[in-house]
Amino acid sequence: MRSVESQVSRFSNKFEPFLKSLGAMLASRKVVPLLIILNLCITVPLSAKLNIWFDEAYALDTSSKDLGYAIHQAIHFEEQAPLYFILLNIWRSFNSSIFFARLFSILCVSATIYVASLLSKKLFENIHPGWIATAIALNPFVIWAAVEVRLFAFSMLLSSVSLLLFYSGYLNPAPHQFCWLHALTAVFAIYTHYFLAFLFAAQGITLLCLKRRREFLSYCLYMIPVVLSFIPMLLLASRQSSSWSDNAIPTAIIDLSIAENIKFSFASALLYLLPAEIGDSSPNSFRLLRLLLLGFLSSLVFIYRRSINSNHLGIWTITFLLSTTFFIAFEVFTYLGINDSIQHYRHTISLLIPALFSVVSALSLVRSDRTRKNILLAWLAFTLSLNVVSIHLTYASLAKNGDYIRVASYLMKNETNGQPILIFNPEVEMALEHYYKGMNSLIPLPEKEKFQTYDLDSLTLKNEQQIVDSLSKIPGDYQNIWLVTDTGSIEGKPAYIHSYRVLDEFVSKRYSVQMSKDFHGSNVKMLRKIRSS
Repeated sequence: MRSVESQVSRFSNKFEPFLKSLGAMLASRKVVPLLIILNLCITVPLSAKLNIWFDEAYALDTSSKDLGYAIHQAIHFEEQAPLYFILLNIWRSFNSSIFFARLFSILCVSATIYVASLLSKKLFENIHPGWIATAIALNPFVIWAAVEVRLFAFSMLLSSVSLLLFYSGYLNPAPHQFCWLHALTAVFAIYTHYFLAFLFAAQGITLLCLKRRREFLSYCLYMIPVVLSFIPMLLLASRQSSSWSDNAIPTAIIDLSIAENIKFSFASALLYLLPAEIGDSSPNSFRLLRLLLLGFLSSLVFIYRRSINSNHLGIWTITFLLSTTFFIAFEVFTYLGINDSIQHYRHTISLLIPALFSVVSALSLVRSDRTRKNILLAWLAFTLSLNVVSIHLTYASLAKNGDYIRVASYLMKNETNGQPILIFNPEVEMALEHYYKGMNSLIPLPEKEKFQTYDLDSLTLKNEQQIVDSLSKIPGDYQNIWLVTDTGSIEGKPAYIHSYRVLDEFVSKRYSVQMSKDFHGSNVKMLRKIRSS
């Protein structure tokens, strides 16, 4: 214990002026509102500047018409629970712009930061809420969720609210109204994102692990109406899972090992703590840092084990059980051959808040106020430095994958009338059409998305005749055409690799490349027809 404290003291003495100013700021009563404003200063400009990608394009279409259309598309096309799309449809009835659609996610993140500060007050008497609020407000995954027209920011808010009500109603019992509110949150959660059900299962099992039998029985009683309310969705969810299987990636790709599924469950918690880049492109050096952080936290828990109380045990157990549940689910998905888009970090977003609280929980065990503060400062300064790196790497280009704002601008600047624009694939076209206002026709390959049934097969090219047929829909003998392709979805997807092979062979036989320009995740070519001899 002395060696730990001596190392921390050396660090704090070296950076004492900076750490003192940071500590004073975080102890301020106004720090949480200021952190929400800081988060808004980052997310609002990004939301106004960044292009949409195809997932957002799907959400915009689902929420673009009446409420009945939103519910139908959410269930039958998006193959998800409908609540987020219902709320987004209502929200967009006031303003249909892309920025306003993202504003819903931004406000959900602001609310998450506030709710997390309330949870921090309930869990830690010796730690100011500013510490956890800072870690959340400047977390790259939180910023990513805020600028997405998808359900992840709302899911994060529901997970934080559920944790606050769980501690209020079951671990630190308050009036029973918190139990009812917790049950109501559970209904909202499972009607938003099926994976959020794992969080409520983890909370129930946590009560058993903590030997809170009376609270566990009460928890089960309050969950009965939650389960009953979900019965209408069970059959639909079963049909959706069969559709996931129908859209499976080939066996060579989907046959993930146990180690890979652990990566998508247990390791995702560490990725939320020390990100380097969004997704799985994190350098090995940062992976090592995450393991070192885990080792350091484990040593603190061992050294200060006598300070552990039910609040600490509760959040650690929830985090572990939630990770375990994700691992089991991903193993089941692998066995069923469900496509690998299900096994993605964004689907474990309910782990982010418990994971961050697990870290602060371990740091709160330190008895000495000075040592605890110094460790918190060191952890936060180190974490924020990595967060800044991550945010820079993710948004340096000021574009999401596809860069469709710049693609559309480039096309409109260089095109002339009578130059149709071929686009592979339909998902690229449905995102690009939000920005392209030029004089030529957009021709998606192999055909335009119909938004009826999500089918991976409809997104791929089988032969050159499909390209000929698509071009024939625009009468004329065009000497020049444009070709827009997605360069961010080729790797690891055999179906797309074959499609690009078909496309390349078609172009090489009939056209010469006059211009070619790469964007962030896409490429634009101007093609001229080769004269036959």
